[in-house]
Amino acid sequence: MANTVMISVAGVAGRMGFSIAAEASAADGVEITGLFEASGHPSVGKAFMGVTVCDSVAEASGNADVVVDFTSPEAALEGARYCSREGKAMVIGTTGFTDGQMRKIKSLVGSFPCVMAPNMSVGVNLVEKLVSLASEKLSGFDIEIFEMHHAQKVDSPSGTALALAQAAADARRLDLENCSVYSRGETVRKKDEIGIQSVRGGTVVGEHTVLFIGNGERVEITHRAESRNIFAAGAVRAARWVCGKPPGLYGMSEVLELGGI
Repeated sequence: MANTVMISVAGVAGRMGFSIAAEASAADGVEITGLFEASGHPSVGKAFMGVTVCDSVAEASGNADVVVDFTSPEAALEGARYCSREGKAMVIGTTGFTDGQMRKIKSLVGSFPCVMAPNMSVGVNLVEKLVSLASEKLSGFDIEIFEMHHAQKVDSPSGTALALAQAAADARRLDLENCSVYSRGETVRKKDEIGIQSVRGGTVVGEHTVLFIGNGERVEITHRAESRNIFAAGAVRAARWVCGKPPGLYGMSEVLELGGI
């Protein structure tokens, strides 16, 4: 890997894009070579942190080693196609992909290295490991997941909540698609259900709690994000890590070396 990793950042006018660009501009060993937004966005042509905003991934990323995208599924898929053609690395923190979009990304990463994770904070990725362990060891406990985000978040449940649910389901060898419940209604809880409840409001950055509920006792594992900087720091760390890696799809577990936990 080169001493300095050159990155381009998608959606720089958005909350996460701006946070990532700010984190990268202050980080050692990372340089921003391009910033881009959707065509027609008012920020196109303006300078952010000394870099002029472009309106395409190709224009912004010609000199980049890694493209970082936390925008929308459609834009991230376009970025993946570009990286596949050009052999660039990519970091994707975007959530809300359809099954078809995920299949397409998985088909593309055979030609470029990509770190993809719904949440890139160190804390959340450690929590995912703890949830897996607790789900296995507390096999008779019911599982409920609560997540809360700001009022403008589009996808629900959050990608992080789904990742935590998947970790819990995998530990018990359950098919999450068949055991997940998003709305209770007037029904009695069934065996092996994993409930996921979503709340949206205000400016909440992100909160996730996984409850393991037994007879006479309850275990709760909670992560609260108080700043988007934790996600931006993880994205920059992932960009450093993925540069020069063999083609394939990686997660934050590899970036943070959590595999042995």
